[in-house]
Amino acid sequence: SGAGLEYATISVFAGEGTTPVGGAVANERGEFAAEQLPLGPLRVRIGYLGYADTTLRGITLTPRAPERLLPTIRLGASAPTTEEVQVTAQRAAVE
Repeated sequence: SGAGLEYATISVFAGEGTTPVGGAVANERGEFAAEQLPLGPLRVRIGYLGYADTTLRGITLTPRAPERLLPTIRLGASAPTTEEVQVTAQRAAVE
């Protein structure tokens, strides 16, 4: 619908690292600010339940440009899962 996704999670990684160096949660308009990020190349991953994660690359912070305003980010619907789940329970014996 193009509406912002409140509570979308944002994870920021240095380069191709696997440990986040920062992150945030989107506000009611889908906006976020990640603070105290390191300078250098960054990768930003945005996720929201029911949507496919989106990763932005090519973001670099420098001493001359320590902040970046990102464009509008659109998330696509995730594929439905069709895994089977089996639930079992035991009942107490009636005396």
